[in-house]
Amino acid sequence: MKSLLGKLGVILIIGLTMFGSEEMWGADWKFVLKNDTGEHFYDAETIPHPSENTYRVWSKIVHSHKSIDEMAATLGEKYKNLSETLILWEINCADKKCCIVSLHDCDKDGGFICSLSNLKQEWKPIAPGTITARFYKVACGR
Repeated sequence: MKSLLGKLGVILIIGLTMFGSEEMWGADWKFVLKNDTGEHFYDAETIPHPSENTYRVWSKIVHSHKSIDEMAATLGEKYKNLSETLILWEINCADKKCCIVSLHDCDKDGGFICSLSNLKQEWKPIAPGTITARFYKVACGR
């Protein structure tokens, strides 16, 4: 019985590791632009539609050395190991507004430096020519 439980435990751990991986779930990161902050992407694979006229888009920033240095100077030494930031945007297609739902700063080892979920930020207008304007076009088809 102990042997069977041990094998099931190993199978469960392997399964959770495989299916918990973002690549296993099929993130399809599409390049948006490169600027002083770094390279910006969005996940074209998963764009949930939580309510009428509202979509959610995951974005990823792979930070530049300059951005990492600036964030470490502002937010502390732990940001010297920053690699990327994942942001979940909620986009209202009818009102052309957006807000951040969650934000996760990830280190070079794959861990979280900072992880903020279920943020209730104020809706802000989407300005033309911004990164969020590109997400708006992807999510809303406009």
